Amino acid sequence: PAPNNHIFFNLLMNLWSKLWGINTFEQAANAVFIVRLLPLLFTLTTILFVYLTGKKYFNKGTAFISIIILLTTIPFFNFAAQVRGYGLSIMLCSILLYCALGFYSKPKVRYGVVVAVLAAFLLYTIPSNLYAVLSTILVLSFIVLGQWKKYDIRLAIKFNAARLIQWLMAGIGLGVGLYLPVGEQVVNNEYVKSEGL
Repeated sequence: PAPNNHIFFNLLMNLWSKLWGINTFEQAANAVFIVRLLPLLFTLTTILFVYLTGKKYFNKGTAFISIIILLTTIPFFNFAAQVRGYGLSIMLCSILLYCALGFYSKPKVRYGVVVAVLAAFLLYTIPSNLYAVLSTILVLSFIVLGQWKKYDIRLAIKFNAARLIQWLMAGIGLGVGLYLPVGEQVVNNEYVKSEGL
């Protein structure tokens, strides 16, 4: 069978299933709670990182309001327990935001590596997550342009926003590299082919 576009989620779900001794579809159908427990853990992790981001970079009030907004959005509610890659994507985005802000405030190589790996796994979960990473790069580019106008381009590229862009670009490269073994199958999968205009 051809891989679909939730490869990283499927890898994690396969490991999770094996951990619980689930090897067939029939066993999975009889262990719905165990199967849905992994997406639930992704959901709880998302809530945790939204809270941590709000608290660390703003205040507790902002953290609680952020969680309330998140919990009342229809897409989050809809994808929270789906056995698909969407919950994993939301979780990776929330962790990436937390780590990217951490790198922006304290640019250390180990934080940059974590940002790159998270960006790669985000792309490997669903290819269209590239839009989230590119949107972050776009916002950071405006920050770099503002610094360039204020200072000098040689100085601006040394600022944290420019360094963060480099780590995100490395993550995109790593994510594309992860698709190399199955890229042809993903692009030419009959379920994702374009039927024309």
